[in-house]
Amino acid sequence: MIFSLLALFRGYLQVRLVGRDVERYLNLCGKNDLFLWNMKRTAEGVVCCIAVDDYRASRPFLRKTGTKSTIEKKAGLPFWTHRYRKRWLFLLGCFLALGALYLSSGFIWRIEIRGNSYISDEKILQLLEENHWFYGSRIAVVETETLEKTLRNELTDIIWVSADLTGTCLTIDIKENLRWEDEVGQSSETLSGGYDLVSTADGVVSSIITRSGTPMVKAGDEIKSGDVLISGIVELSDPLTGDVRPSYCEADGDVIVTSSLTYEDSFPMIYEEKVFTGRQTDITLLGPHGAWLWKYSLWEPYDSYDTLIERSQVVAGNGYFLPLDRVRIRRLEYQIQREERTEAEAREKVKEDFSFYLQNLAQKGIQTIEKNVIISYKDGECLVRGNLKTEQAMTQKRPSPTETKVEEENDQHELQ
Repeated sequence: MIFSLLALFRGYLQVRLVGRDVERYLNLCGKNDLFLWNMKRTAEGVVCCIAVDDYRASRPFLRKTGTKSTIEKKAGLPFWTHRYRKRWLFLLGCFLALGALYLSSGFIWRIEIRGNSYISDEKILQLLEENHWFYGSRIAVVETETLEKTLRNELTDIIWVSADLTGTCLTIDIKENLRWEDEVGQSSETLSGGYDLVSTADGVVSSIITRSGTPMVKAGDEIKSGDVLISGIVELSDPLTGDVRPSYCEADGDVIVTSSLTYEDSFPMIYEEKVFTGRQTDITLLGPHGAWLWKYSLWEPYDSYDTLIERSQVVAGNGYFLPLDRVRIRRLEYQIQREERTEAEAREKVKEDFSFYLQNLAQKGIQTIEKNVIISYKDGECLVRGNLKTEQAMTQKRPSPTETKVEEENDQHELQ
């Protein structure tokens, strides 16, 4: 490998040797440390490669042995520069490109974050930018140990972090602390006092299962948003004195609430549809990484078209990302056709849209037990209206009243 690079840098020739004393010429070259390689015998003589300087030094041996040489190929940097000596701007551009490649290899042009689930990439990138570890930062000033320590101190949910620099890519692997957070924004480890389970919507209690706390409703009760379903206050009685004192806990249970939902939808019977003609144009460009330039139309080959943009960052080698994007822009021509739905097609669309709506409810934990949908047509539109009866766990946690508030309420009841 090193020999091939040296040969290309010095320049070499592929020559054909013809004569009765070719072997003597080769022996003289070897005796005088003139190196020949890729040697093979053909019907017309011996073909081999020799460096330019060695070929000049072997000319006396050619005359001495009566060997004739024919140059078949010239390769290497000296011949390449001689061929393009008049195109000095091209050579200058090549050297400038190599210089830019060398300079850009000293900066960070890509940041990869792995292992985060509930800590967003934007939050981590913002923290890196505040500490000057961002796109375009010099690799020489980035200390991975300091970066790791800063992330651990600033992001308390991280229990382990590792930063690695490969080429121009900064890779951050993190491990988060496994925990759950309730809707009041506190973890189970930091709860103080009790927490009630309250309703988030109006409805009728279908069933209730209490695991901890005091149930405040039963199946069949009507409730409104904000009502306490399971209290986090449990009254304990002293077996000796008979005194009752409150004890606090985190209310937990399953409360299924039945409620009603209204479904409404409408769409025109006459609609416009895109029909692609099959004609398309492609163009590939190079530009700054993350540039907003590609959001704008650079050319308009058709009156009506859709645009597909494929973007990828240019990589010069293993881990050496450059501040350049390779962007492929594709324009697909289409024509607008006006279509009119029949009532059968409208009913099929209503069925598809309604099924998709029910699927979204199911993903949110809402079970539909009854549904009634009415379709009507008016002024060129299809109108859909329906009523749904659903069951779901519409609950959230809320801090229980403090002990002082409970005592004050008891005093007020005694005064009355």
